Amino acid sequence: MVHWWEPKGFSNPVCEMDVRPGGAWRIVMHGPGGVDYQNRIVYIEIEELEHLVYSHSGGAQFETTVTFAEQGGKTKHTVRMLFESAAELDKEIETWPKEKPPAPCGKTAASRHGGNRT
Repeated sequence: MVHWWEPKGFSNPVCEMDVRPGGAWRIVMHGPGGVDYQNRIVYIEIEELEHLVYSHSGGAQFETTVTFAEQGGKTKHTVRMLFESAAELDKEIETWPKEKPPAPCGKTAASRHGGNRT
């Protein structure tokens, strides 16, 4: 993971993983301009070859569900991030490097408070 999980321009000088329910993934992403992004993920649910559910802290706090599906001999993965509110999502987007922000998935973000944003 230390070599694979690197967005362009980043390195990962610290990476520790314990992939099991209750286990944690700690990674420090060293970004452009010398900024370090501390991340801690705690696995909530793991169903091998089907899905992962985890919570993220370190900067933004959110819950993520990753699903895996076979599609034409390849693996399709879908990532859904659930923030406490649309404001928390907007705050997180503001921290992303400006040179190449991540592409929005589905162009909709839902909050736990029932609001959708397009």
